[in-house]
Amino acid sequence: MRILKNLVLACAVTTLLLGGTVAKAVLVTSDAGSTTQFSLTNLGGGVFSLALTGPGVLTDINGGVVAIPAAFTTPIAFSAGVAGTTVTVTSGGAGSKTFGAAGGGVATLDYTLASGLIGTGLNKNGLILSGVITALPSNALAGYDFTPLVGGSHTWSLAGSIYSGIGVTSMAAVFATTGATVTGSASFSELQAIPEPTSLALLGIGLVGLVGIRRYRKR
Repeated sequence: MRILKNLVLACAVTTLLLGGTVAKAVLVTSDAGSTTQFSLTNLGGGVFSLALTGPGVLTDINGGVVAIPAAFTTPIAFSAGVAGTTVTVTSGGAGSKTFGAAGGGVATLDYTLASGLIGTGLNKNGLILSGVITALPSNALAGYDFTPLVGGSHTWSLAGSIYSGIGVTSMAAVFATTGATVTGSASFSELQAIPEPTSLALLGIGLVGLVGIRRYRKR
């Protein structure tokens, strides 16, 4: 019984140290929003602009589709270098996604794009841009706690359909041609960071230490 009490105490203290009181809300560990529209333009000199429209109100949180309005920062400007099919974002690429209606409780995720992969062959119109969720400026959407997503990944999956520019007929050509533009549809997702083995080990050591301190004081 004493050991059980010690474990309960250790867990309580750890909870306070790691994140304060436990929020009475759904912990959002993943989100796959509805399809939206995009426009990607090569501004020249390795600078690009990604404009977004939508995405409406359908949001897939932890596998369940709920009607939550969501809006993105737009346009997003970023500088990037391209080697083959790999895109490396060198600067910029910062944006945000806000859940909830203006004037009410909202949750906002800040993220930055870091890299991309251009499709080839039958997937020549595809582009995947990904980055890291860097901050949670607002976490006040009633019924949901977005805390676990901080430090996780943010991914855009773009599918081009209409191109502008002489000889531009693929996503790779857009990145290689100043002034070229591609428009199409996009889907997005956010995933929580997966704890590293080292972090889990340190957490376990901390719990054992708290139990030991408690037993020592009891003596």
